[in-house]
Amino acid sequence: MAFPEGKLSDWMLVEEDFSPRFDGRESRVERFFRTFWGSDEITQERVKGELVEAIFRWEPEVHSVEVLIDLADIAGYLQVEGALPGLIGIIDNKVPLSRDEESEMLRARVVSSVSAFATHEDAKSALSRWYMYDDGRFDWTCTEIICFGLIEGDPEDAQSLLERLLTRIDDPKYFDNPGLTASDLISFIKPDELERILKEIGTESAVKILSGMSIAREILTESGQV
Repeated sequence: MAFPEGKLSDWMLVEEDFSPRFDGRESRVERFFRTFWGSDEITQERVKGELVEAIFRWEPEVHSVEVLIDLADIAGYLQVEGALPGLIGIIDNKVPLSRDEESEMLRARVVSSVSAFATHEDAKSALSRWYMYDDGRFDWTCTEIICFGLIEGDPEDAQSLLERLLTRIDDPKYFDNPGLTASDLISFIKPDELERILKEIGTESAVKILSGMSIAREILTESGQV
């Protein structure tokens, strides 16, 4: 498989072309990456440029949610910095504020892609701004993604960031896999420091995540990072 000739951003925005249905063997994003990594450097740079253009051109009234999710996932994975303003603009201006399942899924996936650029100043600025919103536009999943992205960008602010998260979401049921949550956090915070922070916060959610620290330490050891 090769990328088509002509305007790739047009192709990327048509779901039937860019995002054919899962065929049981590989997902559409996997198919894209197989083609991308098999292309020469000039083609890869061309594809990145067209990807940026497609993200800026995406409109909710015209293009599918599935296409945008794929574009955002690819931009985050490939660290295509030119796509970052477009992704931020989509959250700020194009995703409906409604809490329907499709809008919440779209917000979560695009926010996750922005968080993939956690150390980039534009991403930090957007994530910080979104983290201060109290109008309900971000559900707990998005809020957690934003928090973890901010911690990755500035680990020294972990205590204040986590305190805000675990005070706003003080319900242990949201953290049904505390070992995995703790494991994600110790990617950016040393285990002993994380335990200290969680004990000081002391909310029910903090205690729930604290209960997963032994699993997180095991995962860390098995990964060879200790």
